[in-house]
Amino acid sequence: MADQHFLPAAYLGGFSVSPNRSPRERAVWLRRAGESEIRWDRCKNLCSGEDIFAIKNADQVHAVFDLDTGQYESVDILERDAIDRLWNAYESHITPSIRRIVDRSTPTLARDWFYLGQFVADLFVRGPDFESSILERLRRHPDPRAHVILPDTVNVNRRTERARILPAVWGSLWSIVHALPESRFITSDRGLCPTWGPDDAKGYAVPLTPSASLILYGTTMDMAPRLLWNESDWTAIVGHFDVDPDGVARANLAMWEYAHDAVFGAERADIEILDDSMRTVPQDLALADVTAAHMLSLDGDQRRRQRDLVLRMKAKLRTRPAQPELSVLSGLWKDARPAA
Repeated sequence: MADQHFLPAAYLGGFSVSPNRSPRERAVWLRRAGESEIRWDRCKNLCSGEDIFAIKNADQVHAVFDLDTGQYESVDILERDAIDRLWNAYESHITPSIRRIVDRSTPTLARDWFYLGQFVADLFVRGPDFESSILERLRRHPDPRAHVILPDTVNVNRRTERARILPAVWGSLWSIVHALPESRFITSDRGLCPTWGPDDAKGYAVPLTPSASLILYGTTMDMAPRLLWNESDWTAIVGHFDVDPDGVARANLAMWEYAHDAVFGAERADIEILDDSMRTVPQDLALADVTAAHMLSLDGDQRRRQRDLVLRMKAKLRTRPAQPELSVLSGLWKDARPAA
């Protein structure tokens, strides 16, 4: 039996004021829905379960019903820890990547954008609600073949859903909002909540530290973010904005409303002002709003272009541009150069 975290302990450790050098060993304040007690606990003890990502029938070829195409697709034989290895590939990079991306004084390295994009996409598929969400979607599908639920259906679908969501996350507009010194962001056991921007733009807020939160808005491909070559490395264009204490308070309330069960903060005062009466969003609606629907609202052609974008991105990030001072990697991953 292995204890597996659905919210990385390294991420939670970023919301602690504990001096411990290991994020896993740090402690945060937490409040659970339905409980009046506010506790202090180590991050390694939170948001985990035994073998929740283990492939039980690891010696079999799995068939997955694709909710997009309505067809069965075969999945190669998976090792028992195949799903957990998806998370392990980037978890050691979470802490340094967050530290660099919230630093508005330096360009955002593309590799940090790359790692954090995986982290954000996986918040949608590794959380405590994914099982009930994916099973309900399969049961509601009109094709009776979708109703066949096998022991590994949930975990194999984590990988399938991740493949859908990841291009949409990378193809979104990214901004970092910074709290003023007198206010702090909290996070939840879901790690995100829906948010709405100018012109009713739909997206998600992902608190990264007590002082900074990532905001993602879904967008069409012609508005996708660009990567620029900056002398020695690819960098990502990420906006930075300040938010006043009232804005932080509204963001924290949204995290509480859309939490599955618990919220976490650096200081007791950050969460003791919350109570159950403030959780006004019914859980079935809350779950519907945290299934990446805001990221996946593009049409089929745009979605295919997003998937192509990911393949091109992985290849591009391993190369140096022919003209470093001019090369720009756009949303369609073509070099854009000024006219002669």
